[in-house]
Amino acid sequence: VKKLLGTSAADPTLIATLERIKNISFSDFIQEVISALARNKQMKAPRAQKVRTARKKAPKRVITTKRSKISRTLNRTSNSQQQYSRANPFIDSDFSANSQSLGRLANKVASWKRPHEISSEPRLFVDGVEEGDVVQGALGNCWFLGALSVIACSGNEFIEESFIYSDIDSGRHVCKFFKDGNWVEVEVDDLIPCNHMGKPAFASCRDPDEFWVPIIEKAYAKLHGGYDTLQSGLLSYALKDITGEAVESLHLDKRDTLPCGDDEHAIWKMFENNITESFIMGCSIVSPVAMPEEKNDFDLLLNHAYGIIDCQEVQGNKLIRLRNPWGNYEWNGRWSDGAPEWTPELQKHFGNYGFDNDGTFFMCFEDFLCFFNSVHVLRLLTDDVGEIWEKYAFEGKWDADSAGGCLVNQSWPKNPQFRIYSSLPNTRVFVCLSQSDKRFHDHRDCKLESAGLTILKGDFKTRQKTKKTVCRQGELIKNSIFYSSRDIAVEFQLGGAGPNNDFVIMPSFYKPGVCSEFSMMVYMEHPGVIEELEDRKQERPESSTRRISGFHREIAGPCNVAKSSWGNGTAGGCMNHSTWITNPQFLVKFDNPGAATINISQTLAPGQPPVTMGAYIFDASHM
Repeated sequence: VKKLLGTSAADPTLIATLERIKNISFSDFIQEVISALARNKQMKAPRAQKVRTARKKAPKRVITTKRSKISRTLNRTSNSQQQYSRANPFIDSDFSANSQSLGRLANKVASWKRPHEISSEPRLFVDGVEEGDVVQGALGNCWFLGALSVIACSGNEFIEESFIYSDIDSGRHVCKFFKDGNWVEVEVDDLIPCNHMGKPAFASCRDPDEFWVPIIEKAYAKLHGGYDTLQSGLLSYALKDITGEAVESLHLDKRDTLPCGDDEHAIWKMFENNITESFIMGCSIVSPVAMPEEKNDFDLLLNHAYGIIDCQEVQGNKLIRLRNPWGNYEWNGRWSDGAPEWTPELQKHFGNYGFDNDGTFFMCFEDFLCFFNSVHVLRLLTDDVGEIWEKYAFEGKWDADSAGGCLVNQSWPKNPQFRIYSSLPNTRVFVCLSQSDKRFHDHRDCKLESAGLTILKGDFKTRQKTKKTVCRQGELIKNSIFYSSRDIAVEFQLGGAGPNNDFVIMPSFYKPGVCSEFSMMVYMEHPGVIEELEDRKQERPESSTRRISGFHREIAGPCNVAKSSWGNGTAGGCMNHSTWITNPQFLVKFDNPGAATINISQTLAPGQPPVTMGAYIFDASHM
């Protein structure tokens, strides 16, 4: 009762009764509450304040280099300047309250109602936002609601900032989402799909007077063409769409791909660091053979998104706190609510943790690794918590001339390539690649092609701002996993400093010939330079033909052709003959260390057979 009404407004007689009667029937409890409300009918109970446990965060310093190659019309808003009110509310004709907006979910909805038809005191937010606000309905979009839940828990204001404009009285709301490297504004009315009981059929807020959850869900549904298009997805997609920041997917069942390595202690330290940096995390149990949200013997839901709220090591126990956006169905194993592992001291350590059926529960880290195989991390690298990194953003595309495929294909040099170097040594770099969002463009959840990121060491060509065309032994620095996801991330470290210690970032699909647009975010621990490399120039420079130091030719440049001949006094033969020194000789100079290919072709008259020939390479560095 104190939690429901607030300590100052809760009826003392009711509280005394409940404290005296430890085991009270539900009907008697309801009767006692009704009596208390009758005694206090003139008193308006204050709402319990929502308590945040995380530090407040806000964007502090972002350096962005935007290379916009693609023009788009993205906004889903009208140009109407009409004045709206409760008597004349806004109606969104582009996303009407009918079966067309519901698609295959039309049978879940009986009516459409505005907030003031559901609540007598509707508000967008009631005392801010918290993870407990989010309640899932009859729509299988836990991946989106799970993202809302973990973002609300983080203490950030991403959700509040998602509402560019909101007016409950007029019923007009404008939300923003990050798609394909750009912010997209979406305008909706507040006609909410309701079930046969007159309650929101899909997502809702736990407080019946609060409506930010169903409204942002409606805007997200309009963005993708309908509510039914939100069935199934990845938590990482929603995290990035809401915040505009980079995401990273960790495959716990493929530990050799983790940035921290496969050691369990190192994985725990990575989780602790993510919490310290206030990174936002979610997780799921991905099973290709299970139905969406199928329950296992431990009451964990398969193919369902959970939020990771906290992780702490207490009294030698490594514990992770998770939340199910459904608000129920909690883990029933070790460290579950009411489990024997809990002590009053540990409950007090976690803020007098109670065993409420609210979707929040604890697991030990060992059990977490046994069950969960996918973790999504939203890296907030430019805020005021922890280290502040530099951020750069790029846009590009793979087309018929630049879709080279991964490094196993001979056509890989065609791919877009970005040269990167830092002003300081040992600079960490985090790259997030996003291919074009097919759900956003095609309004359906299409299968994506496998994409990834390749990190290569720079060479003399990249320092001339042209694409790298050869990958020699030791020049492959790192490969991300290539898999069919919209967002792919990789982290690496620049060893030296300055332009002569450059690396190359190469985004690509696994297969060549796959065309698409992409956006890419690059975060650097220290200031640096990132520039897109150009294709090698096709024109060939003229060869130098001047004579120096007794040598017949001097050649400089990336690609050259020289002509000469063997004749009287210049046909010296091989080194078995003392006359070999009379052969034509060419001095080849390089500005930087590298490799060269030398091709020698004979000019033959018709019917003339070729003669045996070859070449000698001498070290001329002492000259």
